Amino acid sequence: GVAAIEPAVASLGVGRSMDLTVVLDYPAPAAGQVVQLSADAGLIVPATVTVAAGTLSATFELTAGDTPGTGLTVTASIGASLAEAVIEVTDAPAVGLVIAEVLYDTAGDDNTNEWVKLYNGSASSVDLSGYSLKYAGDNYSYGSLALSGTIAAGDCWLVGGPTSSAANFEPVLNQAVDFNPDIQNSGDAADAVALFNGDTIVDAVLYGGSNSANLQDENGVGNVDVGDAPANQSIRRLVDGTWEIAATPTPNVCPPF
Repeated sequence: GVAAIEPAVASLGVGRSMDLTVVLDYPAPAAGQVVQLSADAGLIVPATVTVAAGTLSATFELTAGDTPGTGLTVTASIGASLAEAVIEVTDAPAVGLVIAEVLYDTAGDDNTNEWVKLYNGSASSVDLSGYSLKYAGDNYSYGSLALSGTIAAGDCWLVGGPTSSAANFEPVLNQAVDFNPDIQNSGDAADAVALFNGDTIVDAVLYGGSNSANLQDENGVGNVDVGDAPANQSIRRLVDGTWEIAATPTPNVCPPF
């Protein structure tokens, strides 16, 4: 029978797609196992998916419609045996690949605890080869971290750590790597974290006081987006593109808006 749909709970933006996986109790027979699929209105799935002989799972594509909704279900069944996934469809904007949240100051030593959350608000997956995160002090030569991996459309990508604990809100890291040197804790002069593709700034957040160093964002010399977050608080992008100081960081919430 059907053991589960994974993930059992998921969220995606309107018009976006993601992969779900149906998992069987036992390996499929020699002819393979056809699993029936259905979904609530506002979600689109194929009528069936076939689990190959001798295997336990198969992947299928889920697509959201044009209307946000919560508590929507996708069902996979073999006869009376079934499993469900609960889906939220959000009105997430198409924003391209952006920085969504940064935790740069934790209680005590920041080393190995910092993280940056990226969000792929485009309609296609993004190969991160050639992308990097650079962060300033006086300029972006202060620190740089090369990115790797692929972010699916509508997904988030968490970079940092490599520690994951209550001290940094237990991030589920896609790229577990230490920011070395540490990302700057800001003050009267603004600091910044920027997403680069090669030598081009794709997105940036400036935080703290005045931009006395004339730090750049994707539009040239940048305006300061948000103040300096106290220890154990993050800076987080909002749906309208502005930023806030978040009293409770949310590394594992996606979409982030």
